[in-house]
Amino acid sequence: MSLNSIHGTLIQLYGYGVLLEGESGIGKSLATLALLKKGAQLISDDIVHLEILKEALIGSAPKNLYDVLEVRGLGLIRPSEYFGSIVLRHSYPIHLILKLELAKKPDDFQQQRISPLLDWCYYLNQRRPCMTVIITESQAVASFIHDAVCYWHLLTQREDTCTSSLSVADQVLEKPFLYTP
Repeated sequence: MSLNSIHGTLIQLYGYGVLLEGESGIGKSLATLALLKKGAQLISDDIVHLEILKEALIGSAPKNLYDVLEVRGLGLIRPSEYFGSIVLRHSYPIHLILKLELAKKPDDFQQQRISPLLDWCYYLNQRRPCMTVIITESQAVASFIHDAVCYWHLLTQREDTCTSSLSVADQVLEKPFLYTP
């Protein structure tokens, strides 16, 4: 078993372990708070421990950060006090990485309207599909994350339901109209 830590937020949304990455202050925690209201579960905010268990990439919270969400303007909150312990998980497999990036110029956001930026990310020698989500400062980040996960779900459900999400991701990434290098 190997263990690493990365900066990010890990949630479970619609059965997918979604690792949110991005610069501090981009809105990962605030978006997570909004997604908890829609049925997501928090695994870890700010720091995610990664480990390999039975060939699965598993994310968990450090003990001192379990049930802690740091939201700019609100400070440290305990989601279980607002929503109950149902919104928490100790660990969860990571299925998808969403890299949140602030649009540097209008063309960045326009390009994403044509095609999401799909690629592979590697953690502890484990390959996972990742999607770059370009956002504007005024955009509702939680809605965009929700839509990105729904989009990923639709991509994976188009194939045989017995196909693993990784082999579906291989097929998705090979389709030129869905991938922008």
